[in-house]
Amino acid sequence: MTSVVQDHDQIKPPCVDLDDTNRIVELIKEIGEQERHFNTLTGTYKTMASTWLLAVFGGIGFVLANRIEPWLLYTAGIGIAGSVGILLLWIIDLCVYQRLLNAAFTEGLKIEERYIWLPRIRHVMVANVNTGSITTNLSWFYVLGVCAPLFIFDYCIGSYLLINFEIALTVGFMVSTGLLTFFLAYRIRFGSKEKRSEKPLKVNPEEIDVDKKFNKSQKIILVTVGPAVYLIVCIVIYASLTAKYDADTVKTISLKTNYDYLAPDGSEIRLLSAMASGSLAHCVLLPKGVSSAVQHRTVVEIWYILQGEGEIWREHNKVATVNRISPGASLTIPTHTKFQFRNTGADSLKILIVTMPPWPGSDEAIKVNDYWRTIEPDARFRK
Repeated sequence: MTSVVQDHDQIKPPCVDLDDTNRIVELIKEIGEQERHFNTLTGTYKTMASTWLLAVFGGIGFVLANRIEPWLLYTAGIGIAGSVGILLLWIIDLCVYQRLLNAAFTEGLKIEERYIWLPRIRHVMVANVNTGSITTNLSWFYVLGVCAPLFIFDYCIGSYLLINFEIALTVGFMVSTGLLTFFLAYRIRFGSKEKRSEKPLKVNPEEIDVDKKFNKSQKIILVTVGPAVYLIVCIVIYASLTAKYDADTVKTISLKTNYDYLAPDGSEIRLLSAMASGSLAHCVLLPKGVSSAVQHRTVVEIWYILQGEGEIWREHNKVATVNRISPGASLTIPTHTKFQFRNTGADSLKILIVTMPPWPGSDEAIKVNDYWRTIEPDARFRK
């Protein structure tokens, strides 16, 4: 311990007496406490931003997993809420507390520069930072945190507009929100820059030149590559949606002899015409058949009975009913309604079914407890 003090005294300038030394040490300790205080605050806000972002993706995952309709609007709402929340945290973190931290750090650098006998901790920290300042590098965290949920919002609302409205409205929305997205990305990335509060007082001109080139290259990437990727994503969205629904094409489809697939409830399904907002199908339950009881996650259906006699059990909002069905009858099956039907006649029970939105796939139907015991139709009736 003594040898350390002796070394310390040997490098201390003669003009600095013991009282001045103590005052300088107390001052550097006070600055260190301020740095730790503001560093703790900035860390807290980054933790809050990370938690908020995880909550956003968790909420979107919940909506998609449970097929909550209209899932496009719910997902868009979660996305825009996530983006706004992280934008507010960026303002508080990098635009307020990070700048206060930089101010304290700068004063510490000045004192280390003036009194060379002090440990040069801050200079070493700066020397270990690669090209670009700490704050501007930290800004990428908020760029991704703001833009990722905003891209999800753009995709969902753009898809919803493309399905339900004119393409011109969709294009206008995607262009305007795209410009907003990249404006925010540019503002967060380059608006977080401090006035070299993290740099030592004696800065190498070559280092300044490297920083300028580094920032210039990032600006070029953000202004050119970003919009190009966004444009490609918009084209893919448009192509996938129009290819899936082909809403602008006039088609005529005839009823097939063989069924396309067996529905989750066991009935035969023959696909007919489909558009963006709904699809049409021909359903057949063979004689003596009793379907499985199911409920739909997201779609609603309207049935029209073409042929045969039967019964249908429905339970909606915990109210159960059993109705006879015959040619000319129509009925509705709202989302989440439990239902089961059976063929009580000698002929096949044939039903025309309108599904809105179009049937998404076999995982749309959830198996529930049967009202009647399920009976497979006689194999000799199956074509």
